[in-house]
Amino acid sequence: MTRRKAVKKLLEVSIQNFDLKGQMISTFEEDKLLKINKLGILPQDKLIAEVGRKRKGFYQAYPKEILQKSPLAVEAKCRYFGECGGCRLQNLDYEKQVFYKWQALRNLLDESGFANLKLEEFILAENIFYYRNKMEFSFSPYKWYSEKPEELPENDFALGFHAPSSFKKVLDLEECHLQSLESTEILKVVRKFALEKNLRPYDFEKHTGTLQFLIIKEGKFTKERLVNLVTSPIESEIFQELAERIAQAVPSTTGILHSINETLSSAANLSRTTLLKGKETIFEQIGDFKFKISASSFFQANTEQTKKLYSAIAEFGNFTGKEKVLDLYCGAGTISIFIAKLVERVIGIEIIPEAVEDAKFNAKLNGITNCDFFKGDVKDKLGERILKIADVLILDPPRAGMHPKVLEKILSVKPKKIIYVSCNPKSFVQDLKSISQFYTVERMLPFDLFPHTPHSELLVELKIKN
Repeated sequence: MTRRKAVKKLLEVSIQNFDLKGQMISTFEEDKLLKINKLGILPQDKLIAEVGRKRKGFYQAYPKEILQKSPLAVEAKCRYFGECGGCRLQNLDYEKQVFYKWQALRNLLDESGFANLKLEEFILAENIFYYRNKMEFSFSPYKWYSEKPEELPENDFALGFHAPSSFKKVLDLEECHLQSLESTEILKVVRKFALEKNLRPYDFEKHTGTLQFLIIKEGKFTKERLVNLVTSPIESEIFQELAERIAQAVPSTTGILHSINETLSSAANLSRTTLLKGKETIFEQIGDFKFKISASSFFQANTEQTKKLYSAIAEFGNFTGKEKVLDLYCGAGTISIFIAKLVERVIGIEIIPEAVEDAKFNAKLNGITNCDFFKGDVKDKLGERILKIADVLILDPPRAGMHPKVLEKILSVKPKKIIYVSCNPKSFVQDLKSISQFYTVERMLPFDLFPHTPHSELLVELKIKN
């Protein structure tokens, strides 16, 4: 008996908006949700879509034919748009990007039981291109081709970003409009050197080859630049010529490093770092404060928007100068130092040892004497005694949100005010379900830190009830 082939269901749909991941949303049969995860599709596109598998709360669908292009579409600046997934909204007018991002946040709040909460308008980015202060490019022997050649080259080479939905293949880039023109020049110099010297990309499956990552950091206000080439174990001397070439091509390059990743991990682990030329660190300015950035430092990727975010934190705090503030997940101490002169004392807790050392250095650099930074996991370090000291709690957790034990400890003591900085609104909403039992949301302000992406940053002020 032959099995009957399933009939594909084709629908004519109009895209209404997109979700927090950038998946385009439509409906069919009145109330059934349909999502399309395809670069180039926009709100107000009309198309024929094939309905696929049912997932949790929606049906996955696939575009088959565009019937009418969205009137909101603009020409993408980047020649790699449509293949590179880094700027999936670049073909959408910027004001409309933010309009739909706000709508995605509003929908999340409504669906999570917080329809009564006011969501303020986005704090827009002034520069929507060349805004990133850090870029991490991957090397790979598996190059992404939009049209697969009849015969693949024997020794393929790519330096760029991983193609969408592909861990293995990398889209070879000669430029990126998210970084400065100087950083793009460095990208070109490194590629040319690697090809000339026949230095092979590292294969994370076969564990052969050398080149793994190219990381470029820059101070947007100081104009300093730090270049780090990450490889498998190899002598640093062979990259001395590369360092000279970079310095000659981009004289504003402050430091050039070579880091070795001794692990088998496909992440940029910096096991050992050697200085090839210049200095090991650069500095960045946020408002009146200067911060050191090393190879391993975490720093918000959009400096201009970070300044606005930190200013808003100070505004939400409404500090009188008498407050004791506890800054959890404090990183290199940037928020702590930014508000330090407005309060009596700040205590920061951070799990990464290098970040804690950077925080202490940055406090001294800026003449701040009322900040103390401690190394440790927040869930282990946070005790009732230290919580009771705090009038104000600043939370800037990782994407997963608060650890349940941390949340439990906070809600058992209940500081007067919480200022929550969220890089993942979905995990914030999960935390808010517990927090809202004891706190009221005073303000909720979204920031566009990453134009042309669906990403949103949320700043929330919470006050203890009664």
